[in-house]
Amino acid sequence: MIDLKDYNKLQFPYTISLNRYLGRTSTGIVYKKKEAKEYCDKINNILYNNNIEISDKPLRVVIIQHPKKIKKIPKGFDEKSYFLIQKRQDLDNINKVLLDSLQYDKTLFNNSFKLYHNDKQIIDLRMLIGKPIEDGGIDFYYQFLNEDDISKYIELNF
Repeated sequence: MIDLKDYNKLQFPYTISLNRYLGRTSTGIVYKKKEAKEYCDKINNILYNNNIEISDKPLRVVIIQHPKKIKKIPKGFDEKSYFLIQKRQDLDNINKVLLDSLQYDKTLFNNSFKLYHNDKQIIDLRMLIGKPIEDGGIDFYYQFLNEDDISKYIELNF
């Protein structure tokens, strides 16, 4: 089990699908779709309401995805067994959308409230599936690291 007591916590809405996040023009240019910009605005508002300021420090991140709770469980299943097979987004799908929405983006009008400049600042990323909740959601834990933390991390992991 991961000890999260020294991490900061933010709660975010369930992400949109990666397929609905990015589009491509006929000339091959990749862009954020309208729904993606709306999701980024929601993230900006959460960061603003939590007084989050952008940082250039490396960080550790733990993402717990809470799938949308199924209203009616099919016959032959109990809640725990159905949880394992229910339709939900892939963890890596969630990461791309969420982590991109937390970083600075020169194409967006409002970049005032972002967590970091670039998701390359994340040096430790863990993903878990959590208990289903009504509309789904994400618990996002993060911890910025100082020079001593980075030295210890490198010694332990390399």
